[in-house]
Amino acid sequence: GLLLHPVSGSARVGQVVGLMGPSGSGKTTLINVLAGHIRHGGQWRVSGEVRLDGVVVPPGGMYRLAAHVPQHDLLLRSLTVEECLRYSAALRLGRDVSPADVTARVEQIMGELQLTRIRSSQGWSGHTGLISGGERQRVSIAMELVTDPHIVFLDEPTSGLDSYNANQLLRTLRSVAGAGRIVFTSLHQPSPVLFGMLDQVLLLAHGRLMFSGAPSRAPAAFSSIGLPCPPDVPIAEHMLELVGNPHLTESLHAKVEQHQTVMCEVPAKVPPCPPGTKPAAATAGLALVGPARRPAGLARQAGVLFWRSLMDTVRNPLLISTHVIFAVLMGLLVGFVYFQLDNDNAGAQNRIGAIFFALCLMAFPSISALDMLEPERQVVEREMGRDFYSPTLYMATKLLLDSLLLRILPSALFVQLFYWLLGLRASAAAYFTFLCLFCSFNALTGALCLAVAALSASMGRTVVVTNLLLLVFSLFSGFLANKDSITWALRWICYVSPFRYAWEALVANEMAALYIDFTPPGLPTIPLVKGSTLLAILGVDPSKITTNCAVVVGMYAFLLLAAIAAIHMRMALLRHGWAS
Repeated sequence: GLLLHPVSGSARVGQVVGLMGPSGSGKTTLINVLAGHIRHGGQWRVSGEVRLDGVVVPPGGMYRLAAHVPQHDLLLRSLTVEECLRYSAALRLGRDVSPADVTARVEQIMGELQLTRIRSSQGWSGHTGLISGGERQRVSIAMELVTDPHIVFLDEPTSGLDSYNANQLLRTLRSVAGAGRIVFTSLHQPSPVLFGMLDQVLLLAHGRLMFSGAPSRAPAAFSSIGLPCPPDVPIAEHMLELVGNPHLTESLHAKVEQHQTVMCEVPAKVPPCPPGTKPAAATAGLALVGPARRPAGLARQAGVLFWRSLMDTVRNPLLISTHVIFAVLMGLLVGFVYFQLDNDNAGAQNRIGAIFFALCLMAFPSISALDMLEPERQVVEREMGRDFYSPTLYMATKLLLDSLLLRILPSALFVQLFYWLLGLRASAAAYFTFLCLFCSFNALTGALCLAVAALSASMGRTVVVTNLLLLVFSLFSGFLANKDSITWALRWICYVSPFRYAWEALVANEMAALYIDFTPPGLPTIPLVKGSTLLAILGVDPSKITTNCAVVVGMYAFLLLAAIAAIHMRMALLRHGWAS
């Protein structure tokens, strides 16, 4: 359907323009179109133009020229106010800006928005009572102002704030505009004080423009169409009541059409610049032509992303500590259940079963990789959508930290207990083969979860899909069902199951060199039966240990690439409006 009908208007430097209207009136859509976040393509059909100093802004130009502050403050859960501003400046001021200049810019903005007092505070996404709602909004604005934008768009910044904080925030916006900028902000239900602070008002209803002009013009304009404001009702409330009443909308629109010149100011026309000249700053106070800021280099992007993720991990240690404690406790439990295995029937059976159980035990908790993405998904998707950094670098950082801290570290601790308590082969080569392959397998499962999570916007879907894949892969591992006995229509799953290659390699690594005293039921013991004989019964080829290890590593590399491709696909869907 049509979300916005033709809307026109103009604004000059130093002005604060307020967009008003009931829910669903098109305020957020108009803000996003003007800011360049909604562009023609995919599911969106956008027509019209935006001019600065009489020059048409090309598609994507406003997207890079203007700042955009969403309705909900999208701040990372573990960073302080100063750190939020510093990483925003480091990523967006460009590769030509030195660290000293970044620091100076951050200090300037914190002083301008009165954030110096709370520079070391953090108070969102799980932290309580440290930063107020108004302060969080000021932090969001400050993160945008580090690039010194010409225009600032804000989507309902006063929602959820009390009257004092809302008034303080709008005073802040007036000071931002007074520093040589234009500020556009949507307001859901402004108080008389807030309404009086605006320089211009655009009133929307069902995507149509019902009034535009200075707030002081509103009472006379509505009186002229026979809808005067009652003496005891604030004019802003009267305007919103008129456009919010479904029984009055059509008749109001008809009256606005009849009195177009009274209800809607004609946008000021700025003559186009003569060919070969730059836009004059005097006309609208903006200069569109200038040297383009080069984005931050890959090294800086990687450094900022790694530091940011590491801070989040260090300041929220529960995830790592849970994995470590789980690995130690389960290592002890499984180790004592299978304590010091003998080289007999039971010992052989327990070795094979314990290794399969260990793989499952450490694979299914890989769903915890979700905690690396979900708490910051909205922030990250917004930042990548605005080209703050490469999706490839972001996902590579998450894969690295997930592999090192949540997969390899707990797996290594588990193996130390599991391997020696069971009394597995006392050989350096066998031990390090077991350790490296076990850690690689668990890093693989973490990458699988991140690949699924990167493409899906639903935590529930990610949990279901990841667990389903792990269950199916474990079923076709060769332990629960001999692969040669599986119907040909499903046997192919064995060849894509990482469980199969990891389990066969670990079992062959342990059993191939053992000699078992095998006791068949009702028959005398057969001493020194080669472990490779038992492996042959299971359908495991001990000569393929190296091949199976290589396949596990290859699958891990494939899933790393799949996770990176998934996040690129997700961003492409978001840009074209096919995902949300």
